[in-house]
Parts: sequence; C-alpha cells; structure tokens
Amino acid sequence: MRKLRAEELQVVQALLLSAGDEYRSHLKKLKALFVEDLNDGGMGSLRFLPKDKRIRFQTIAEAEFLDKDHVSVFLCLDVDVNGALFELGSF
Repeated sequence: MRKLRAEELQVVQALLLSAGDEYRSHLKKLKALFVEDLNDGGMGSLRFLPKDKRIRFQTIAEAEFLDKDHVSVFLCLDVDVNGALFELGSF
C-alpha cells in the first residue's frame, strides 16, 4: 500500500480531465488515495484502495502512447459501481 508516485499522479490527472465533468471531483482527492501495484509483469497497473468487495463497473478514460523503447502502451482508468476510482490498467 502506497501513495501515487508523481508520474502516476500526472497520468491519472490527465485521464480524469479527459473523462468528463462527472469524474473531475476525483482530482481533489488523488494525493490522499492509496494504491497497490498489480502483478502484471511490470507494466505498471494499479488498484485504488480499499480493495474490499468492490466491482469494476466501467472504463472512464483511455490513452495510448509509445514508451521509451517505442512500444505501444495502452492505459485505461476504471471506476467501481459507486463511481470510485477502481484501477489504472496498463497493457
């Protein structure tokens, strides 16, 4: 369990800004949130805590970019059924 790193914070902020007005309220809370790294082979996926019996509901933002090795990386930001941040997936 840890706080978002500076570069992760910037990515999540950018995704939230592209997600629409209904999700911008999460921007104020990002620095206080805790995450855990997911076992994804080092891709950088995160789960927002708490991780109790929440259910992924929908993807609210997506982005694609080339990493430093010029490999395409796809990101998706998901919320749970209550609209809380659930996961940042990296593929």
